[in-house]
Amino acid sequence: MHQGEHLLTSNSTLCYAMPDLNAALKDPTTYPVIYVLRQTMSIGWATAFIAAVIVILYASNVSYLAAVSRDLFAFARDSGVPFAGWTARVSKAPSKLSLQLQQGCVC
Repeated sequence: MHQGEHLLTSNSTLCYAMPDLNAALKDPTTYPVIYVLRQTMSIGWATAFIAAVIVILYASNVSYLAAVSRDLFAFARDSGVPFAGWTARVSKAPSKLSLQLQQGCVC
């Protein structure tokens, strides 16, 4: 399913299941999705469902970061990005300080 179709399906389902828009917007959580989940299932199940979504999002973000890192290294290896010499350098035994500096500068 494409992202647009998924977004349309998710929003349609959310709007259909939302009993009262004003109540959802005034909910203390400030997230209408959580309001709908709390209306349709117990607090425990809603928490478990949201936790599962968070775990899946975290795993997908780590996967995306790994792919982007490989792409950045490949472009740097071919001198396609600024500071390519520094970005493409792979050290056999880097010191802890150099690793921390590189990670800090990239983040």
